[in-house]
Amino acid sequence: TKEEYAELKSFFWSIHNKYYYYFLVLGLKTGMRRGELLGLEWKHIDFRENKITVEQAGYYIKKEFIIDSPKTSESIREIYFDEEVLEILKEIKETQLKNKVFYDIHYKDTNIIFQQENGVRVTQGFTTMFSKYVRELLKIESPIHSMRHTHITWLVEGGANLKAIQNRVGHKDIQTTLNIYTQITD
Repeated sequence: TKEEYAELKSFFWSIHNKYYYYFLVLGLKTGMRRGELLGLEWKHIDFRENKITVEQAGYYIKKEFIIDSPKTSESIREIYFDEEVLEILKEIKETQLKNKVFYDIHYKDTNIIFQQENGVRVTQGFTTMFSKYVRELLKIESPIHSMRHTHITWLVEGGANLKAIQNRVGHKDIQTTLNIYTQITD
């Protein structure tokens, strides 16, 4: 619910873990899959048009981080975002530039958005801990996928065109959008 979203934002802000906060907001406001968020690089962000180009995803396979194609060919898409997401992306970029100066030669310039302070990609533990916090706070069993589910449900509730929703979230078949994601929240 919108109240739970506000509660999660407040919680992640209070524990001073901005990357969990950013992950939550970007996940809920873009409807991107976990791998799409983890594979997001700065080259995919258009600050002038306020859009993200999804053309790859990051996966952990046997504890190794792999960048590959997204789930389906329809997953390659553009997602427009609002001012809150724009400000978050600008803040992440500014923080990374400061970290690059601070860590100097010890900074690994991956150009990935979700990274550790020294530029190295976040580990698998990042999403594990994020999920653990959400499960414990709100008792949601599948926290990361629930962000996508909630995004789509909010679009449906807001009266968005179903074909536009299908394109925004990269569903191959509109039946997926209709049958799975159009549950109405309280």
